[in-house]
Amino acid sequence: MTSKPRSYSARQRLRTGVLTCLSAWLLAAAALCGAEGMEISPQTYKKVVKAREYISEEKYGDAETLLLEQKERSKRKKFDHIEVLRTLGYLYAARSQYAKAMQVFEEAIKVEGLPPELTRELRYNLAQMYMAEDLFAKAAPQLETYLQESEQAKQKPGSAVYLALANCYSQQKQYAKVIPVVRKAIATEGKAQESWLQLLLAAHYELKEYDQAVNVLKELLLAYPEKKQYWKQLSGVYMQLKKDAAAVAVLEMAYRRDMLEEEKEFVNLANYLAYQNAPLRAGKIMEDGMQRGVVASNGDNLRKLAGFWRQARERKRAIDAYKTALQQQVTGDTQLDLAYQLYEDEDYRALVDLLNAPATDMSEDQKGRALLLKGQAYYNLEQSQEALATMREASRFDASAPTAKRWISFLSAGAEQ
Repeated sequence: MTSKPRSYSARQRLRTGVLTCLSAWLLAAAALCGAEGMEISPQTYKKVVKAREYISEEKYGDAETLLLEQKERSKRKKFDHIEVLRTLGYLYAARSQYAKAMQVFEEAIKVEGLPPELTRELRYNLAQMYMAEDLFAKAAPQLETYLQESEQAKQKPGSAVYLALANCYSQQKQYAKVIPVVRKAIATEGKAQESWLQLLLAAHYELKEYDQAVNVLKELLLAYPEKKQYWKQLSGVYMQLKKDAAAVAVLEMAYRRDMLEEEKEFVNLANYLAYQNAPLRAGKIMEDGMQRGVVASNGDNLRKLAGFWRQARERKRAIDAYKTALQQQVTGDTQLDLAYQLYEDEDYRALVDLLNAPATDMSEDQKGRALLLKGQAYYNLEQSQEALATMREASRFDASAPTAKRWISFLSAGAEQ
């Protein structure tokens, strides 16, 4: 959830936004400068109008020459000077010469005696240009001052100003400052946009304020319940808080909403449920994933499914799953697991048939355990001679030898009687 550097396209969008804003603001500022007590001289007015004509015709060189000449001539008249500087700044922005545009607006802000509303707008546009060039450390103080000046003037800033400042803080990893500013933006609008809540969520997450992150994710889910990423993120945050039951409940709710689309999502949820002592639900979800074709019906997944059924004491289902797994791949692990289930199900004949063809990858210990099971199956089938012979085979393996020898003694005593 860490804030990422903006891409080239994102920066271009911001620059386009700055230019659009400057264009609209230039018209409004021109009207402001035409108000009583803020008039500009006819000569400067004509020069500025001509420069704007050049800009609209993309004759940027002619416009720059004209404005630079007038800039020097207008220094003694602050309103003339500020009008020239504004237009020059717009010109540089239109040409994507943001460094020059920033210098011009920095100079404009220093002009003394300007109306407060004009200074604020200059400051805001300068901050936007700083942001367009990723100069967030410079943009933030301008926006902070803008908000302070607006408060003093009893003006209500729009949410865009707060969001711009929050983004500046986020880009500088000043996450504690992000949160109150975003909340102020939300209060200004009366409701939150998705990107605002995402910014708030990232700040809480970076500060490891997981309880607050949960609250933001709940807001996001209330507004956008169809977005799977928020269900997954909420589950992940609950995991961070060691609230495993809540984390699993969230994922299970996403499953009920048909939001799980990948194999790992089904398998992870099933694993979590089994860990939470809900193996029956785990098995059903795993089986559902296979039936949908999302979860591969391979040997590993079938063994996992069988394990869930076994944990849930669904022996018949476990046996079927193990048998299907063996059709996919014959392994010693699967054979032994199936053999134990067959023994518990008292299907001794099927157990013997299974272990008459042991898997080639069985270890020595597994071979010994398989023979013990097979020998006991023979005993329960009342085939004592086969049971005794099998136990003698089992006694040759270290791990099974002690148990096998006890069986040999028992079976031999029975044979003597």
